[in-house]
Amino acid sequence: MSTFIETQFPISRLSAESYKERKANNGQTLTRLGKQSSQVSTKA
Repeated sequence: MSTFIETQFPISRLSAESYKERKANNGQTLTRLGKQSSQVSTKA
């Protein structure tokens, strides 16, 4: 079964994989930023 992106945009599987990796990396970055801001508010 194809992913939604593969169905909408006929790109190579490699491109779809790299897109998913970028999305995952963005999520990790947001989590890291969230942790930092919560630490800052704890000190305040």
